[in-house]
Amino acid sequence: MLERQLLYVRSKYGFVGEQYYILHHVLDRAEQLLLSIISNHLGVYEPIFEKEAIVDALYKWAELLYSELLMDTKSIVIKKQYGNAIIHQLCGSKLIYELICDIITHEKFYNKLVNTAEMKLASYVHRIFRRGPVVAGIGDEVRREYERRKREKEQIIEGEIERWKTKFEWFFKVIDTLSELGYCNSNAN
Repeated sequence: MLERQLLYVRSKYGFVGEQYYILHHVLDRAEQLLLSIISNHLGVYEPIFEKEAIVDALYKWAELLYSELLMDTKSIVIKKQYGNAIIHQLCGSKLIYELICDIITHEKFYNKLVNTAEMKLASYVHRIFRRGPVVAGIGDEVRREYERRKREKEQIIEGEIERWKTKFEWFFKVIDTLSELGYCNSNAN
């Protein structure tokens, strides 16, 4: 499908149009991959708010984004000669940090990240409380066990929500750090 779209764009808009289409596709894939990289990072690692740790995380994200874009098997467009050239130009320099900042400062990206975090939280809660209903005991014993499990579940959910709040505070600190390092322009959304 992408191959046909690329041929259509080239026939209608020429070489420059084809280049623009490839760039647009690379940037869309970069956003998708960065969402995956960051949501996995937030889900696995506890946030360390020190600047050096944040810079280290950014470096790892940049490396992962670069390698994932180059190895992207979902995209025929990226496999084109020009797609690889665009990736090398964007990611083979400090421009990758500007690209990361541009992507993560958009509200659309933030909303997707929040949705991903909510799905991870829901999945976590579901895994913990997958046990079936309490069947042992009668009357008051069953009600007490139900109430105990309900309180336990609420406490775990509250704890997880607090953990994710801290992780999102760290995410905003990452954006601040990118700005301090001069990679975010003042017009970011």
